[in-house]
Amino acid sequence: DILPAAGGATYLAGAFRRVNGQARDALARVDAAGALTVWSADAYSTELLTLSVAGDTLLAAGSVAVAGGVARENLAAFALDTDALRPWAPTMPHVVTDLANHGPLIFAGLAHRSPVALPAGQPSVVAFEALSGQPSTWAPPTTDPWDPWDLVGLVDGHVYLSSGFGRRFVRDITSPLTWLV
Repeated sequence: DILPAAGGATYLAGAFRRVNGQARDALARVDAAGALTVWSADAYSTELLTLSVAGDTLLAAGSVAVAGGVARENLAAFALDTDALRPWAPTMPHVVTDLANHGPLIFAGLAHRSPVALPAGQPSVVAFEALSGQPSTWAPPTTDPWDPWDLVGLVDGHVYLSSGFGRRFVRDITSPLTWLV
């Protein structure tokens, strides 16, 4: 994933171990000319799959074990102004494949296909409070165990989800519990 940063810089996320010949584990920032910046997330990750900005925070998610030298569970948060790791650390029980944020909520899509299988009753899209990292009461509609949701994105206040069979649902998060098919 790539994400624009201040001053023409760009954040890069992926499954890499080096950028421009220098050690960077799955997360790096390059300046407008493509040169690696001095910032290092000091992370250990098999792979970072998605980046997002929520207010003044950079969210990096995927298969994260350590960020800023501190243990994290598949999601890390960094202050955009200081690059420091934030203490904010919601527990993500599985690899996070997608992030989308809307106001006070952040939505995370969790890996649910081979080789990862979610436990029975575990939703494949979860939401949590952006400021506290606490779980939200938001939940996707119930699906059959063999047909979990993928987080497609968030546009104009609507969370777009799709199922394995291509059915698409839109949830209007401005009107709680309203689903449009």
